[in-house]
Amino acid sequence: MAELLRVDRELLREQLPQVKEHLARFGDRLPDEVQGQLDALERRVGDA
Repeated sequence: MAELLRVDRELLREQLPQVKEHLARFGDRLPDEVQGQLDALERRVGDA
């Protein structure tokens, strides 16, 4: 179970620019909650 829930932080860090690029397509229509979750994710994976 631990392996199923493991997160590869380095891989996630590498994928964040692509996620941000995708979400930027929504512009002002992106819900604040989604932006908040992305910001929180960046903070979490930023800590090595």
